[in-house]
Amino acid sequence: MDKVTWGIIIAAVAFAVIVGGYFILKGGYQAPTPTPTGPLAPEKVAPGEQIPSPPEEVSLPDEEEAIAPALTEEQMITPEPTPEPESEPEPMQEPTPEPEPTPEPEPTPEPLPTKEISMTARNFAFIPNSATVQKGQELKINFSISGTHTFTIDELGVNYSLSGGYYGTGSKTVSFIPDKLGTFEYYCAIPGHRANGMLGSLKVE
Repeated sequence: MDKVTWGIIIAAVAFAVIVGGYFILKGGYQAPTPTPTGPLAPEKVAPGEQIPSPPEEVSLPDEEEAIAPALTEEQMITPEPTPEPESEPEPMQEPTPEPEPTPEPEPTPEPLPTKEISMTARNFAFIPNSATVQKGQELKINFSISGTHTFTIDELGVNYSLSGGYYGTGSKTVSFIPDKLGTFEYYCAIPGHRANGMLGSLKVE
């Protein structure tokens, strides 16, 4: 080799040593970062424009984390208490009337004893021609009869036939209970007997 060639080689080596020493002093050699190409390549910025900052990453919550707050919120909602139905006021009870005392039954009066009298019925007279009895008291009359007659009291519904029989004389007992107060006429209903005076009066007290 000639001197010119050796001079060029020595100069190249010296330049390499100087450059290597410079990078060593600056922190060592760093390989240049490859520039991405395609859709991910950064936009070219004209001189004087500001480089736009990259968009902030939005972290999406996990599905479990998104569901958990919703469930927690539903659980935290306190259900409104169901209003109790208003109870109807109890109807006022009317005071039970006290039972009226049962009146004691009046004692049944003892029946009056039967009143018995004797009377004669003959042509155109009753002997005696008057009698007295109490209301409700049985009156028994023992008749001595001569001829054919009746013993009749219209107001009391009394009407007995009195007959002396074959020989024109006889006896008969009749009885009744007067149920009205007052004085009543008894008489013989055979035509003409009453008009001739065969009558009397019965007083009921």
